[in-house]
This record gives sequence, structure tokens and C-alpha cells, in this order.
Amino acid sequence: GIFAVYCMITAWRRERRLGTRHLRPKRASGAEMIAAVRGSFWALTLPPFVLLGMYFGVFTATESAAIAVVYAFFVTMFIYRDYKWSELPKLMHRTVKTVTIVMILIGFAASFGCGAGRLGSSCAFFASPILARSCARRSMFGGRRESFIFSLACVAVCAAEGLTSLAISSRPSMALSR
Repeated sequence: GIFAVYCMITAWRRERRLGTRHLRPKRASGAEMIAAVRGSFWALTLPPFVLLGMYFGVFTATESAAIAVVYAFFVTMFIYRDYKWSELPKLMHRTVKTVTIVMILIGFAASFGCGAGRLGSSCAFFASPILARSCARRSMFGGRRESFIFSLACVAVCAAEGLTSLAISSRPSMALSR
């Protein structure tokens, strides 16, 4: 909250000093807009394709995610040709690295939710309410063990944040050379 107010005051002072003319981009002409829509036609057809497929029962929501990935891969590789086939291993490596970071965070957040639920503390407010409730119902430990589980969950969350910051801050050139 405080930082947001600081940013708003700073932006307001800068606008008063410089004006807003430098922030406004040049408006595109009608021909430029039509060319942009025509160039992005294949990308713009993905949302209606997925939504209509789910609406008419051709595929489920989970299947639509897989179909969207295959469609995006097809459009990227064959229509727009943004990537070469030789770049595909590097692209897959970056994708797996990102998915790994997200899954580690989800796993540690789930363990934090279980720890908070087993402890029955007010920290369950910060964890997922569903996980906290389900873990609290299955509570089979008492006293010190609950505190120990909660402490492990807190350490796991801190470790996940540390791993994430390390992975994000690492240079891609070094990560891809391994």
C-alpha cells in the first residue's frame, strides 16, 4: 500500500513537471490496424477455437489445454516460423526449467498449508484454506510433532523462495551450457 502511494505521487509529480505528451504513442492508421489484425489472424483464432470446442462438447477443459499447446506449437513452427528446429531443444530446456520452478513452489506451498492446518494456527489464513482444512481433519500428531511439521513447512517455503530467486537470477547462457 505504501509503495503504491509512493509510485502514484511520483508519477503525478513527474506528469506535472514533464506533461503527458511524451507518453502518448503515435496513433496507428486504419491500414496499419488492418495489417496488424491480418498478421495475427492465426493467433487470434486460438481462443474461439478452444472455447467453442469446449462449449460444443468436442473436448474437455483439460483436453483444451493440450489442444491449445499443440495448436500454438503448430502456428509458431509452421505458420509464423518464429523458431528454427535447431532451437527446439533450447526452447524445451527453458520451458522445463520454468515448469520445474512453478511445481516446486506449488509443492512447498501445499506442505506449508498442511503444516499450518495441522498446527491449527492463524497462519492457516495465509495458506490454502482447502489444504489447511483437509490436513486439519486428518491430524494424527499432537503437541510437539505439530510444531515440528509446521516448522518444516516454513523452512520448505523459505527454501523454495530461495531456489526460485536463484533460478531466476541465474544467467540463461550459463544454465543452457550445462
